[in-house]
Amino acid sequence: MPPHEASRYADQIKRLAFEAFSGPPWNETPAHAALLAARFLDDTTRPGFLLAWVEHQAGEPVGFAYGLASWHLAIHAGHTVSPWSHPPFELREIAVAQRFRGQGIGALLHDAVLSATPPRPRWLVTHPAATAALALYRHRGWRAVRLVRGPDSDALRLIMMRPR
Repeated sequence: MPPHEASRYADQIKRLAFEAFSGPPWNETPAHAALLAARFLDDTTRPGFLLAWVEHQAGEPVGFAYGLASWHLAIHAGHTVSPWSHPPFELREIAVAQRFRGQGIGALLHDAVLSATPPRPRWLVTHPAATAALALYRHRGWRAVRLVRGPDSDALRLIMMRPR
């Protein structure tokens, strides 16, 4: 993704992430949304980066999902890593604006990103009380692997894996 496109998306992702994650169970702050947007910008330069984006017909951002090839979550979950194999895919974020939830947009974004990935294991991390997200993930074959503490807080996070 060219840098000028990535920065355009990063500003919108920051706003959308705050809207999507400011309520329970996430309770994220504007500072967390800014960190997510900064991580997104960094991730656009990494191998296997994929972005799915949905806009309302008026051009208003509705939701996004993105991920990339990475060993990070597999290692964090305690899985053995082979230096000769290809890295799995990490689904880094799915966010849908609150007023558009319940319309299947999260599922659409999920499926769009994963359908573009090679048939390798997939990983994600979510909040263990994010019931709508957990229902989507479990319905699509994800299974809980490990409960961990978040990197910047004592909040619990659930690492999930989908074989292919």
